[in-house]
Amino acid sequence: MGEFPGVTWSGKIYISHFHMDSTWRIYITVTNFGCQIKTTTINYISDSGSVISEETITINALGKLGNSQ
Repeated sequence: MGEFPGVTWSGKIYISHFHMDSTWRIYITVTNFGCQIKTTTINYISDSGSVISEETITINALGKLGNSQ
């Protein structure tokens, strides 16, 4: 498990989870427990702290969305 020290919460809470397996692939899941569609942005950050990639996702009400990098 990891942590998200830079997350700022507003409105409904998103529950984030990420997992890294033995192949060093990272899997991320974001869940929206709210009753409205929400859009959020995931920033992929390098070891030096700079953003190397950004992904904006839309999550349906009471839905979840997962991906891998």
